[in-house]
Amino acid sequence: MVEFAPSQRLHLDGAALVSNWRYLKAQGKAACGAAVKANGYGLGAREVVRRLRDAGCRDFFVAHWQEAAEIADLVDPRWIAVLNGVNGDDLPLVRSLGAIPVLNSPKQIAMWKSVDGGTCHVMLDTGINRLGIGPEQFTAELFEGLKIDY
Repeated sequence: MVEFAPSQRLHLDGAALVSNWRYLKAQGKAACGAAVKANGYGLGAREVVRRLRDAGCRDFFVAHWQEAAEIADLVDPRWIAVLNGVNGDDLPLVRSLGAIPVLNSPKQIAMWKSVDGGTCHVMLDTGINRLGIGPEQFTAELFEGLKIDY
């Protein structure tokens, strides 16, 4: 019988995770959050959120609404921002969760305004050219009436 070496395993060092977050938080006066998308980058989003919440983190970022739903019982949903924004199909889940959408386009902004969506974040394209509203799209009317938290 052929013997195989054990599979590689990644173990979460919770103390190191918290220490790193605290170090980054201490570097300035701005809020310091944590991206916990993709299942906490493979470390387990729920475990990462629990540890960082207990250390004082109050801003968590996920990519999709399902990811927000998976951690919403661990923190105040207003501490969760969903980076891929919102579309009409998302509205029932958005309303029930209370997490904050990060609006990425004029179309998302218009839709959010049309349903009086409430608090939101807005992503500005600062040159990466992936998601976000480009400088050429900025108008006073675009942002008028939004309840922007960041």
